[in-house]
Amino acid sequence: MKNLSRRKFIRTGLAGFAGLTVGGPGLLKLTYTPEITVDRVKLGNSGLNVSRIALGTGSRGGSKASNQTRLGMEKFVEIAHHAYQRGIRFFDMADSYGSHPYVGEAIKNLPREKITLLTKIWTYEDGSDKNIPVQESLDRYRQELGTGYIDIVLMHCLMQGGWSQNRRHYMDGLSKAKQDGIIKAVGVSCHNWDA
Repeated sequence: MKNLSRRKFIRTGLAGFAGLTVGGPGLLKLTYTPEITVDRVKLGNSGLNVSRIALGTGSRGGSKASNQTRLGMEKFVEIAHHAYQRGIRFFDMADSYGSHPYVGEAIKNLPREKITLLTKIWTYEDGSDKNIPVQESLDRYRQELGTGYIDIVLMHCLMQGGWSQNRRHYMDGLSKAKQDGIIKAVGVSCHNWDA
């Protein structure tokens, strides 16, 4: 083995790198995306297997917008595809985040059977769905998403006990939608211990 001084090693390495750089981008393809996977887990008793990590779409969400949707459609789709390429196949949305059309655009060319879509319906008096039958809200969500079904729908932001009685209208509507195959699983998003 030849002895190389540190100086000669650095000079030779720099000369080689300079030669590759001058040779143009076609000479050496430096892009490499390692295969990254996110494991899938069984989601309770729902019968669904989901990626352990989901792409959330509601940072500072409310009033039909979030930090993610405020990025604009093109940037949002880029982020969603980046996540998908790295094994994240679970998308967490809510009507109140305004994220359905964004996720719909992001998934329109992806295999639907490999994706899990979770959304949330607002069940308070100030919600956009307060006087609309649950079925109509779900139909709008599916249209915005460009899909025939939604995997999981949660009643959003429950903070008080007794919700199983005073949200009966929503529970019944979601149960019927599950029976009709419009959604696969239902649940709640509790934001308080009392709930």
